[in-house]
Amino acid sequence: MGVQYGKRTELCTTIMATANQTLPEQLTAMYNYGVGKGVSYDQYYSVALQNTTINVDHNMRQWTWQYCTEFGFF
Repeated sequence: MGVQYGKRTELCTTIMATANQTLPEQLTAMYNYGVGKGVSYDQYYSVALQNTTINVDHNMRQWTWQYCTEFGFF
């Protein structure tokens, strides 16, 4: 999401800063980066995306469908 809204350089800097760290440390850094940008884990992981309950506060399932089918991000 950060890349989509003009934060590509910041994301790359975060990734490069963790290049020599362990995988758990890298994952923590990426998690913290996402949280800092307003992205939560429950918006993207596969179990959450399978939840068909309508909840206007959690719209990432619909957004994922839209960008996968209409915008071609994947």
